[in-house]
This record gives sequence, C-alpha cells and structure tokens, in this order.
Amino acid sequence: MEIKNPYQRFLYENNINEIIMGFDIDGCMVPLTEYNVGLINDLFYFNKYPNIAEKLFESPVTIEDMINFDYSKSLNIEDDERDKIFDLLQDNKLLEEIGIYPYAADVMNTINSVCKKTNKIVTSRGNYYSNAKEQTTKFLDMHKVNYKNNLIFDSDKPKVSGKYNINTFVEDRLKTVIELADAGIFVFMPDHYHNNIKTEICRELEIDKEKLERFKYVQNHKNVLRVDEPYWINMAITFSEASDIFRLLKKYELLKAYILLNQKNGRNQKVQ
Repeated sequence: MEIKNPYQRFLYENNINEIIMGFDIDGCMVPLTEYNVGLINDLFYFNKYPNIAEKLFESPVTIEDMINFDYSKSLNIEDDERDKIFDLLQDNKLLEEIGIYPYAADVMNTINSVCKKTNKIVTSRGNYYSNAKEQTTKFLDMHKVNYKNNLIFDSDKPKVSGKYNINTFVEDRLKTVIELADAGIFVFMPDHYHNNIKTEICRELEIDKEKLERFKYVQNHKNVLRVDEPYWINMAITFSEASDIFRLLKKYELLKAYILLNQKNGRNQKVQ
C-alpha cells in the first residue's frame, strides 16, 4: 500500500504509536518577523518615536527583505544595530502584545488534549531576551495556550527532543530544521522568506552556494514538510489524515474551507 502522506509514512516506518510534539514560538506560533518589520519602520525609518533620533535604513523595510534568519544579514546592518531591535522588544515588553497565528492555540490545545504524552513548547528566546520567561508566559496565558509547566528555554532543540522523546516538531529556522530532521524527528516547517530559496531567486540576489545546498537538502529531506499558509489549518489537516490519534482535528477541514471562502471573497484571514 502506497502511503502518500509524508507524516503518516514517517509514523508507519518508525512504528510510532505515541506522538510527542515540540513547538517553536517565533515564526511558528507567532508572526514575529511581520511584527518586527512594522516595529523597525516605526522606530528607525518613519521615526514616530521622538526618543529615537537615528534612522538605520535608507528606505522602509518590507517582509521581502527578511531573507535570512539573522536580521543583521537580511537588512545589511551591524550586529549592534540588530541588538537595538532586540533591546526595544525586551525593554518595552513588546513580546507580550504580539498576535498569534490564526488557530495556533486551538490546534495546539487540541493536540495536547488527545496525545497521551506531554508536548513541549521549546524556544531559544532565552538567548536573546533577559526577561523572556516573564513575557512569554504572559503571552501564552493571554492567548489561552495550555502549556502548564512544559515551557522550555533552550536553543539545542535536538538535545531537548532526545531528553523528552519528542518525535515531531514545528520549527521554521533552517539550521534547526536540519538538525532535528537529521536526528530522526519529523519537522513541519512553516514557509517563510528566510527558509525558502525561491525568495532569493526571485530577488535575483547572489546566492551563497553553501546556503543553496542547505535549501536543497531540506527540500528533499523525507523528515521535513514545508507548510503553506494558513499554517495551522494545513498542519491540522495533515495531522488528522496521518493518524487516528488526531481524529478530533478533522473539524479543521471546515475551518480551512471557511478561510478559503473568505479569501475568495476578498476577506483575508487576519492575525489576531
């Protein structure tokens, strides 16, 4: 019997009966890049805030500019200038007020309710923000995400996955995706400018050969599935088609149909 669903094939080939998932926050649960584009323009280009006297950019930043996970490389700024952006996020507690992708909390909470083992939220925010735990817990509480005591601040996600027997991960950073996939973990990778080679090709930029090989490697990796928008709807459908464990997620097929209808009528689903 041919198994077309790549996640179902992964579960079958690895004889996985108990699914344990890891969830990244920024870029997966949270549209951080989109939020930061607006923040950067307000603070450093349009100069809406009187206490910020300098302009780091010659023209407004767009989402298409974010072709690298490292902002300093994407925006061609120095590391200390990039750090100013992180400092602003931290000092003004802006991480608490960022929106969440549509249905991310619903899907995660449903998964937590149907899986036998406890799932984890794993983020590397602790590497960048000194008050990451405080802001992140407030954010999760505000959006009613059931995380209990399973929030982990660690950038070594393969190590965390091994410790907690995580076999499925939602992650967007290309380097981390490769590390997880090579460790035998199935990765759902939301499609972004910083992890899609088409972005750089369309912009006719000079592409680093080593980076190009990483893109191709991920594209052909059997343990990686690139997920298009709406991310959490499409992931939920893939889950439900892959295993009876996620049969409660079948309802998201209706949500997908609703979103597609709205898009057809010109009413795009907005991040709330």
